[in-house]
Amino acid sequence: ARGASGVGHFENDAAADWLLDLESEGIDAVHAALCRAIEPESLDANEASEALAAAAVVAAARDGSHTGLPRMAVAWLEGHQQEVTQDDMDQAARAVTRIASDSELSELWREADSKGWSAVVQDLRNRLPSAGEERDA
Repeated sequence: ARGASGVGHFENDAAADWLLDLESEGIDAVHAALCRAIEPESLDANEASEALAAAAVVAAARDGSHTGLPRMAVAWLEGHQQEVTQDDMDQAARAVTRIASDSELSELWREADSKGWSAVVQDLRNRLPSAGEERDA
């Protein structure tokens, strides 16, 4: 796929570009990426990649795990973690669920027969319990 290199949420050009938005626009960049991913319009692979990056930042704000996050994202979280709300977490959970099941990005990875991508996305989804889900199973 164009510009898609690795299965990690930040291992593609779209996510790298989105990090610059995060640096300049902060939480608004998170909201914008997640909103696009849950609108009914079809989602292109770049938009899906941006939303996964945003969801990864939200998950890190929730559970404090910075594994796999680029330095720029970690630096942003250190100053702004408290800006991430439960609503952001719900949006992120919805976005990730949609991208995993219904997006150009999931089709591209299916064609590439990549089990790794699905596993990485499922892991991210598991880190984002939505409001209705129990925090501790």
